[in-house]
Parts: sequence; structure tokens; C-alpha cells
Amino acid sequence: MLASILASLLISSASTDVFADRAWGQFLRSGALSHHVEIVDIAIDGKTAGQLEYRLRLTDQKFGSPATVSWADSRTCPAVRVVLTRLRALSPPVIVPPGFLPEPSEILVDGTGYKLTVPVADSAGASRITWTSNIGTALAAWIDNSLVSLAPCWKPET
Repeated sequence: MLASILASLLISSASTDVFADRAWGQFLRSGALSHHVEIVDIAIDGKTAGQLEYRLRLTDQKFGSPATVSWADSRTCPAVRVVLTRLRALSPPVIVPPGFLPEPSEILVDGTGYKLTVPVADSAGASRITWTSNIGTALAAWIDNSLVSLAPCWKPET
């Protein structure tokens, strides 16, 4: 619970941030017991040879320590495009109102929280979706794998 509050505070403090204002997507991992929150904001960073370039910002907040900010971009880190390609292939879960099958499994109170907010397309046009989950889900696997893939790419701002 505290980790979710910390994540919300980090996100709300970003509202005066120019990068956050132009970011089109965000994913985060928030450890309930460790109080370690990792937030990745994704923005377009121009074009090269006719293709979009991307810039990512990692805000890493460990309990009791100041947040650190690191950057990665698709020009210098091929893993950025791999992560975004895997994002495109990620299938959201089925919406299941109470009383409909399949019944959702039990709710986990502890663990690690995962959240993804991205643009989506539906029959009426573009919109946004926010997907939250805990450990053992497709979203958790995608975020965990993305953070591992991007780990060698993060650099302080120069």
C-alpha cells in the first residue's frame, strides 16, 4: 500500500515536468514490502531516417533514499525498440464483471504492483488504457523483462 502511495506521489509530482507532459506512455513496478518504485516514462524523441526515435526516463525511488533519474534512447540502445515491439504484442486481460466467467483469481495484497498506461486504438479511434496487476501476470512478466533488457542502457542526463 505504501509503495502505491509513493508511486502516486512520484507520478503527481511529474505534472510540472516538461518530459512527463510529452510522454505518451508509462510503466512502473512498485515493491509493496521493499518500497522500491521504478517508473519509466516513454516519449517520442524526433525522427531518424524516417522512423520515430524514443526517449525513456527511469525514476528510481528506493525507500529512504532520494529518487534517481536515468535516461535511455532508441538511438543508442537497441533494447528500447525491442521493449516497444514486445509492448505492441502484449495482450490485455479479458474484462470480467463480477458473476461472469472466468472468475478472477484471488486478490493479492502484498507482492509487487505493476502498472502500464498507454494509448490504444479501438473502433471509435484512439484512447488510453491503464492496466494494473500483481506478480505472475503477463504485464508483470513484460515489465520485469523490460527493466532487465533496459538495465545496461540507463545513463544520467548529460
